[in-house]
Formats: sequence, C-alpha cells, structure tokens
Amino acid sequence: MQNKYAVLSYQGLSGLYALGLSLWTGTIYLYMQQVGYSYGQINLFLALFWLVTCVAEIPSGFLADKFGALKMTFWSALFRGSGLLLVAIFDKHLVVLILSAILTALGDSLYSGTLTSWIVERTKNSELDQGKLFSHNYMLVSLVSFVGGYLEADQLGNIELRLPLISGAVILYVVGLVSLSLVRFDTAPKPPEPLRFTFERQIWQKKRPLLETLILFLPLTFITVGPYNQWQLYFQRGPEIKTGLILVGINLAGMLGAFAFNWSAKLSWKTEQLFLAHVVALCLSVWLLIYSSYYLEDLDKTEENKKRVRLFLVEVLQNHATEKFSEYVADDIISHQHEIADGSSAYQEYLQENNVEYDFIFKVIGHGNYVVAYSQALINSRAYAVFDIFRLQAGKIVERYAVTEPIPAKTELTNSGKF
Repeated sequence: MQNKYAVLSYQGLSGLYALGLSLWTGTIYLYMQQVGYSYGQINLFLALFWLVTCVAEIPSGFLADKFGALKMTFWSALFRGSGLLLVAIFDKHLVVLILSAILTALGDSLYSGTLTSWIVERTKNSELDQGKLFSHNYMLVSLVSFVGGYLEADQLGNIELRLPLISGAVILYVVGLVSLSLVRFDTAPKPPEPLRFTFERQIWQKKRPLLETLILFLPLTFITVGPYNQWQLYFQRGPEIKTGLILVGINLAGMLGAFAFNWSAKLSWKTEQLFLAHVVALCLSVWLLIYSSYYLEDLDKTEENKKRVRLFLVEVLQNHATEKFSEYVADDIISHQHEIADGSSAYQEYLQENNVEYDFIFKVIGHGNYVVAYSQALINSRAYAVFDIFRLQAGKIVERYAVTEPIPAKTELTNSGKF
C-alpha cells in the first residue's frame, strides 16, 4: 500500500470513527433518563465503563501487535456499536445497561492508539512528516466532531432521542467493515516479548513523585467526575434538545486548552505551575456550575412560588381537592419519577391508582422558580419520606423530580426517625 493511500485510509477511518462517537456523546444520558434510568444507574454505567476501560487498556497494545491494528479497529467498532444498540433497542433493564457499559468500554480500549500505531508503521521509512500528518488529522477529527455533535443533538435528538445512538452504531459498523477490507494491508504481527517481573525494594522512593501526584489528583477527580460526564443532564431543559451547541463549545474549549498548554510549555512553566493552572480551571468550571443562575428564574417570586407549592400539597394531595389539580399543575408537566410518564393526566392516574395521600408537609424551601418540599406521604397505605422538587412557570408546576424512601416501623428505628 502506497503512503498516499495509507494516509487517506488513516484519515478516513479516524474521521468516520470520530463521527460515530460524536453522534451520541451529547445525548446518551438524556436518552437513558428518558427511558427511566435513575441517576444512580447512569453513574453505574459510567463506573463500569471506566473500570473495564482501565483493565482492558493493559492488553490492548499487545493484541494490536499480535493480531494487527486494523483487526482491532474492526473489533472495537463492533463492540462499541453493539453496546450502543443494546441501550437503544431494548427496554430499560439493568442487565442491558451493564452489558452496554462493558461492550462500549471494550470498544474504547481496543481502539486506543491502534490506527496511530498502524500509520506510524506504514510510513516510518518514508519522507512523510508524521507530526504534520497527526496535526492535520487532529483538525479533521475535531471538525467532524463539531458537525456530528451539533447534528446529533439539535437535529436527530429532537426527532427521537434513540436516533443518535442508532446512527452512531451504524457509522461504527461501517468503520468496522472498511477496516476489515483493509486488513491485507495490516502490519506484520510482532513476536511477543517474554514478560519479566522484577521487584525493587526502593520502589516507593523511586516512584514517590508520581504516586504523590496521583494522590493529589484524586480529590479533584472526585469533584469533577460528575460535571465532566453528566453536563448534558444539567444543561438540558424542556422538551427541545439544545446540547449540540454546548458540545461544540466544549470541543472548541478543548482545542483552546491544547493551544494554551503548548504556549505555556514554550514559556518553560514548571510542572507545579501547570498543575496549579489545571486545578484552578477545573475548580472554576465546577464553581460556575454550582453558582450560576442558569436554572434559576423569577428570583423575585420565591415566596409566591413556595406558597403555591404548599397550597398544592395541602389542598390537593392532603385534603383531596382533586378538582383544583389543574390550577397548580401544567398539562404538559415533565416528570422525572420513573413510575410516572409526562403529562398531568399521568400524574393524576399515579396518585389515584396508588392511593397517594400527603400526611404531613414538614418543610418547604425555594429559590426563584424552584421549590423543594419534604413531606411524609402514604403510598398504598405505607408511609414514605418524600422529597419533591418542583419547577414553576407562571404559577404552575411544569417539572417535577421526586425521591421517596420507606419509613421503617418505630420498633426498627435506631434514632428519632425521618422527621
């Protein structure tokens, strides 16, 4: 295979693979939430994904050397596409979620560095400037990610949230088929080197700086892992999907960050200074998420909204004045409780079918258009502690989150109880 065609194959496969990823990265957690997966289950998916990725990353280079980088690209696309289709096609089920996390993680690990190592081997004895090649390929992948990220969220996602997942899987399957057709141009397998294990008594002293750095990053990782992986759940509001432009902004910020790093390296910044700049940037992003008023409106109507919620809980859910339900709840209310579909009629049906009665409203707090109520409710004659989070608009509840927990019998309590 001539260098020209090897480069075109490398750039084509890299671009297609990037498109296959960008088509769903901005909406996958929105889809999971829509079909009923809880925040805890979504976090389980993330935890399994990163755990399997970490473990599978170790043998991925060995497998690429033994069987060929293009073959590993085929298996990567197959695993990752299949993981996406599992979530998109099958109904909500924990087993489906776990299998999807494992397959997508295996696909991610098998792809790591495979095409890069292949093109390096194909062009190492030529006059090709590999640095320029990788720079051009990075720009191509970034451009494809921009376009794909916008199309999947703001276009496909607004038609049907499962479409980005299915489209991404199809593109990844195409990548797999193309890479399989190029297997005859794969580099010759490398003979495996014998594994040698050595133990040094002074390993702690030699690796101490690295281990100390890793320990320093742990608290920061715990703080940023939520916003980093679930930003779409935070920024998405209402029925219209609007995360595409945000994804484009994130990719642009990533490019700016890469340029800033290269610029700081030319200034001969010390490692400590780079680390401090990284910490400041991450802490600033989390601070903006926490303290921004993105979600908050009607700050001057806080007391009025709290009063409306308390009246709804007392009159409708405690005193059973169901004829007043429509005075407080919008027809198109969005529900984030998996037992209840969107819409006021679904909310009313749930209340009636489960004999829901609010026995005691303990606390109502609010800020702007968000109000939180902490109550004791009877659901099918069993006592529950309930946290309701309401979003109001024009005096009506337009969105509701809920967390419920059974209240144990007094004989089982080890403290004063929930209230």
